Amino acid sequence: MKLVIENLTKKYKNKVALDNVSLSMENGIYALLGPNGAGKTTLIYSIIGLITYQQGSIKYYDDQNMEMESLYEILGYLPQYPSFYKNFSVYEMLLYIATLKGLKKNIIKERISEVLHEVNLWDDKNMKIKALSGGMKQRLGIAQAIINHPRILIVDEPTAGLDPKERIRFRDVIKNISLNTIVIFATHIVSDVELIATNIILLKSGKVILDEKRETVFQYIENKIWEIEDVKENTDELLTKYPVLEAYWIEDKVHIKIISDEKPAAFAIQIKPRLEDLYMYYFGDVQ
Repeated sequence: MKLVIENLTKKYKNKVALDNVSLSMENGIYALLGPNGAGKTTLIYSIIGLITYQQGSIKYYDDQNMEMESLYEILGYLPQYPSFYKNFSVYEMLLYIATLKGLKKNIIKERISEVLHEVNLWDDKNMKIKALSGGMKQRLGIAQAIINHPRILIVDEPTAGLDPKERIRFRDVIKNISLNTIVIFATHIVSDVELIATNIILLKSGKVILDEKRETVFQYIENKIWEIEDVKENTDELLTKYPVLEAYWIEDKVHIKIISDEKPAAFAIQIKPRLEDLYMYYFGDVQ
């Protein structure tokens, strides 16, 4: 499976929401990161056909590299704020979605059982949706997105409302699906994708400013992340002089993490960068 986006441009009156965006995706997890207003939702809506765009193209190719005309039977989508018929039960909602997505009648029951177990909702399958907690509704949203074995799965802030245990469960589900699926994972929670993403895409003001394999993405901030431990009086100057990624106290010492091209102090220790550091480098006004 392959998704190819070329020179995509979308404008709203005087605002450019997407500015000449080009991406190529195959099976794997693509972390789509960026601040509010970066264009993530507009890009997602363009891919799934909810909005039209003024320029560019979006094409899908099957495993034989043949262009596909229809996406909907192989698409799974979890919006940021999923909405359901509140008087349906969990099971009825999934039965409805499975029918809409064209699953064969002889496999629907088995597939509903599979996804309910995957998202830990099997024991709650007969509950009315109006009685579900926010986290349970989010898990139902995940279930409906994967029920048709999608080849392209798009999830927008999928872990919102999930407790830590369920977030780990969800990441495991996504990681397994991505072996045969293109997964676009839009999120503000960088830690959710740091360990499972195969590719990192940074979107800023409608432009792709970074599209890189996770293994090589840190080259842009390599040797720039430093940690300093000292008493507060000696670090005041550093806090005003350098961009600060993190600062916290341990007993009577201040620990600060900063970005600097050069060693900022004799007692500074260079540390391995994390995805959150990369995010802050591009979006935290620390350049």
